[in-house]
Amino acid sequence: VRKALADGGVALIEAGTGTGKSLGYRVPSVLHSLETGERVVVSTHTRNLQDQLFRKEMGVLEAALSVDANAARLLGRDNYLCTKRVISRAASLAEETCAPALAFALFVSCAEGGTLDSLGALPGGLDSRALAAPSRCPMNACAFAGRCPLIRARKRAREARILFVNHALLLTDYQQGGAVIGPYARVVF
Repeated sequence: VRKALADGGVALIEAGTGTGKSLGYRVPSVLHSLETGERVVVSTHTRNLQDQLFRKEMGVLEAALSVDANAARLLGRDNYLCTKRVISRAASLAEETCAPALAFALFVSCAEGGTLDSLGALPGGLDSRALAAPSRCPMNACAFAGRCPLIRARKRAREARILFVNHALLLTDYQQGGAVIGPYARVVF
C-alpha cells in the first residue's frame, strides 16, 4: 500500500475478515499524507464501515502514531440538516406556543455535525427527512449558508488530509469535476 501511494498506479489487495485490512491501508495513507501533503480519500460502501474507520478507529490510530491526521468524514447532502427547514419548522411550532418550538430547536441544535443520523427520534413524531438538505439546495446563495451543516461539513472535508466518503459521493464528485470534495491525490476503495 505504501509503495502504491508513493509511486502512484493501482494496487489490488485482498484479505479475509479480521486480518487488519483497514490498518493496512490507513497507516500508510496517514503517513503518506503527512510526508507529502497530499490528500487521501478513503471510499467505503457502507456508512457502518465509515463510522468504524472514522469515529472508532482514527483516534486510536492517531494516538498510536502520535500524529494529527486531520481526518474528516463527508456524507451525501440528504444526510445533513437544512437550517432553513429547521427554522421554518420551529417558526411554525411557535405559532401555537413557544414551548414546543423551543424544545424542537434545542433538540435539533444538539445534532452532532448537523447530521440526521445523530438526531434519533424527533419530538412530535416529525420525520427527520423533512429537515434534510434539499436536492436543489442553493448552497452559498442561501440566506442561512453561514449556519449550514452541509456547507460546514464540505469545508471541513476540503481541509482534511484524510477524507472518508462513500462510493456514491466519490463518483458524484468525479462527475462534477471535483466540485464536491475538492482536489485529492490518492484514493483507497
